[in-house]
Amino acid sequence: MGWDAEQICLDDERRFETLNGLWTGKKPPLVTAGVIRNTNFTESGCVDYSDVAWLQVENKQLAKRQLKPGDIIVERSGGGPKQPVGRVVYFDSEDGPFSFSNFTSAIRVCDREVFDPKFVFYCLLELYQSGRTEDIQRRTTGIRNLDFAAYKERAAFPQIPIPEQCKIAAVLGMAQRAIEQQERMFQLTTELKKTLLHQLFTHGLRGEPQKQTDFGPVPASWEVGIIGDIAKTQSGGTPMVRELRSRPAWSSSAGAPHEFTR
Repeated sequence: MGWDAEQICLDDERRFETLNGLWTGKKPPLVTAGVIRNTNFTESGCVDYSDVAWLQVENKQLAKRQLKPGDIIVERSGGGPKQPVGRVVYFDSEDGPFSFSNFTSAIRVCDREVFDPKFVFYCLLELYQSGRTEDIQRRTTGIRNLDFAAYKERAAFPQIPIPEQCKIAAVLGMAQRAIEQQERMFQLTTELKKTLLHQLFTHGLRGEPQKQTDFGPVPASWEVGIIGDIAKTQSGGTPMVRELRSRPAWSSSAGAPHEFTR
């Protein structure tokens, strides 16, 4: 990252703890917990809590794997044809209890006097977004699996002063929130456009009565026709590419440039 400070790797057990995920329990006593899955990961590194699966899990397993604010969840299995595995999200909920699925692992900062969890998260987010996890994944039938041992060796964090870590994390957090607001605005604008199109093409502009057609309700004064009756349609094609040939740029006899010919 450009710092001259000592780099501490994720496999340093004095500084970091990694936890494996869980799934539906079989041995009682069972308790209900929200289990964060790959589908709850957002591109910006936030958890989408709107669709968390609430499952019956083993109380003994949950006690070892219950998430705490500041934990980081990394995707170990999943991905897709164009989406490498290794995404990360930052857990910040005070509610719960929450855990994480067996397709993921949690990373916990043990020594917060040395590392700020949000700073560690942004380092891991940059590791993924820079593409440096692509060569440490293995592909099986349609699923990508992260080589977690190699991941822990590659993920390294500069041991810089905590105040500097917090300032860096704060600036990146502001940028992240701005991006999220823009994404929400784009989604709202898209939905508004869909709503307006539906309203205009079913009710028109004059608030007149509607009539039912094969294509749904339309204003009573509208006539529904087939596009072939009112417009000419034509299929596209692939243009022929001719080889471009040229003569010498200058003629020694005329002293003027020749035109290029096909």
